[in-house]
Amino acid sequence: MNIFETYTRLRYQTNQKLLSFKPVPPLASTFKERMLGEKEEVPDIDNLALGQLIKEVFSFQAYYPNHPYSLRKRTASARSIHPFFPVIYYKGYSYLYDSLSNRFIYFAYDRKKREEIKVCLYLDIWRICAVYGEFGLPLSLLELGHILSDLKWLVQDNQLLSMEEEKLTFTAYQSTDLDQAKDLYQLAALSFIDKEKRELARKGMTKTRLQKKYNYQKEVEQLPILQELKAVKASQLGRTGRYGRKLEGLLAKRKDRHSLNQRMGTFPLGPAFSVKFLRTYLQEVSHYIKEWAFDEVGFYLLSLHIDGLAKGIYKWDGENLMMIEEDVDPYFIFYEGREGINIERLPFLILLSVKIDKPESREAFFESHIHIGEIVHTMSLLFAGEDRFSRPFKNINDSYVEGICQTDPEEYFIYACMFGSGRRQAGIPWR
Repeated sequence: MNIFETYTRLRYQTNQKLLSFKPVPPLASTFKERMLGEKEEVPDIDNLALGQLIKEVFSFQAYYPNHPYSLRKRTASARSIHPFFPVIYYKGYSYLYDSLSNRFIYFAYDRKKREEIKVCLYLDIWRICAVYGEFGLPLSLLELGHILSDLKWLVQDNQLLSMEEEKLTFTAYQSTDLDQAKDLYQLAALSFIDKEKRELARKGMTKTRLQKKYNYQKEVEQLPILQELKAVKASQLGRTGRYGRKLEGLLAKRKDRHSLNQRMGTFPLGPAFSVKFLRTYLQEVSHYIKEWAFDEVGFYLLSLHIDGLAKGIYKWDGENLMMIEEDVDPYFIFYEGREGINIERLPFLILLSVKIDKPESREAFFESHIHIGEIVHTMSLLFAGEDRFSRPFKNINDSYVEGICQTDPEEYFIYACMFGSGRRQAGIPWR
């Protein structure tokens, strides 16, 4: 089976009865808790660099009470569903981070793992598949790329924590640690080195038995993607290693990054960008991702509202923009949802593709989506600034885009991102 074609060119036929713009499931994965015994003195993970990193990436940052997608994090997520959550293994102690209550829940101790510092990322897959059908799988992989990118840039900026490059492992298996929650899948394991020298602080916590409140194992088992998850081999993520440098002004960029996710859609109203601004931005992107992106990923830029650059599709090789096609209808770039976007006022958008020799390879499919998700998150961070937004999207009209970009048959479009001017709505701080 050509897995790439199934989830790109043919995905709309597979999901004919599903619409992307549907209500989302409950706000986050939730668990029943049962206290076990008395309080124990355990590492105070809230005050460790690792705990602070996890909260920075996975906590909800704002609440929009009048918006259908009400809770937002720093990382992008389709319809703000956020189906991932972390489990932290710190020197034998196991914690689940609960984003709704913004707290760590201690649930196990294993003395055999006293030397281990690891974060495992779990996918509550039915949360996203309830909205997107089996297309929830590639969307989840792209989101995992956003999360990994955010984690790794923050680790590069942290003096007290580092990540073991050779231990960034992709996995896909059902949960064994969270009380028979067989609709959960662990998709990544990251090993860390804690460089804090001060004495380890402890606090009293009661060990808790965790049971997933809503279990959708039967629903998940009806999805064809379950076979993909069960069959993919665990592997080192070769194309998603540590980043070689710090990202300048990272914390400010993360604070400013947003998707202009307004109640009625995406309506950029700002002036045209200059070609000088665009070239400066592209040069900065090249500076940070050139060594791990351009050899394997195709970049296509659609110019719409750039002073000094003709409208049309360009191929970008990391250094130069080459015009491919001038006659482009920007509304046909999107398969659906175009009514909610003021497309002609977008300065530009970028589409990313990958060439695959073995399109039946599950491992190549998983890794390419994660890799491109990382790239788009990095590009969004670099673009972030006052009154600027970047909006990743996956609802690509493959046949039209392949025609105007003149791609090869073995080239598949994986992801895309809009870039423009616009100020986000004010939200209420969460917690």
